[in-house]
Amino acid sequence: MEICARYQSLWEELTRVSVYPAGKYHFIERRIRRLNELGFDVAEMQIEHSSNGDTVTFVPKVVDAGHHQRQLLRLTGLDAEENQARRLLNDLESWMATQDDYAPGDPLAARPEVLAHRWVRDVFRPTVRAVPLELRGSMDPAEIYHELLEHRWYMSEHAQHDIGLDTAVDDYLKNILPRVRETLAPTTPE
Repeated sequence: MEICARYQSLWEELTRVSVYPAGKYHFIERRIRRLNELGFDVAEMQIEHSSNGDTVTFVPKVVDAGHHQRQLLRLTGLDAEENQARRLLNDLESWMATQDDYAPGDPLAARPEVLAHRWVRDVFRPTVRAVPLELRGSMDPAEIYHELLEHRWYMSEHAQHDIGLDTAVDDYLKNILPRVRETLAPTTPE
């Protein structure tokens, strides 16, 4: 009986439709994290705004391992580790849902590749460039962006609302990177 209940609980987590208040995208991120912790990757997200714009309906679609890495490379040309790729694709999908020309299934809407290129140009690159070269160390651009998204998530969870990427970048540069650089700096004998 316990196995059936556990299976039913897992199935519900994998397939349930969630409805969140508009603008509360960190709730979607929280749901994706739960699915990832269960060992599943989210390949696609169906995100629809209600007709009055006050709610967002979220339906995840789970996929096989390695999918995100291949998908990110195909859409953006960015090569990243699987967890980084998953996180970057989740950010890309959330960003695409905010674009006026995003309409999955509409033949007149912008293709995902076009939107992905715009995301790289308008969001990814400027965000990575905000981190000074001397503070990046050996981190590649995908790793930097992934770290910034992680920091935004933690700050948003603490604030109980999405604090935005710009705020997260500013805080990361002021409060996180200096400490990381200090711990990585070689010590000199006295």
